[in-house]
Amino acid sequence: RGIVRAMLKDVLPARERVQAARLQARELMTATTIDRNAIEKLRADQIALADSVSKRITQALGDAAEVLSPEQRRKLAERLPPGGPGMGMM
Repeated sequence: RGIVRAMLKDVLPARERVQAARLQARELMTATTIDRNAIEKLRADQIALADSVSKRITQALGDAAEVLSPEQRRKLAERLPPGGPGMGMM
């Protein structure tokens, strides 16, 4: 549980950043003048954020796998969403 709690502490703030980016995207798309550079920066920032969250989740999964027995890992896999861990978190 400590591994998962630490991971959640690290990745949950990303949700706020994603929500803020959605608002920023709306502002960029409805501006009088379209700033393609700002749109591209927003896109690149969101890709970087998704990559960092993905890496942190993967790290936590590896850490958990090392301390759980095969039976515990099987039970954990049954509790994960069908798309895998992290799907739908953002």
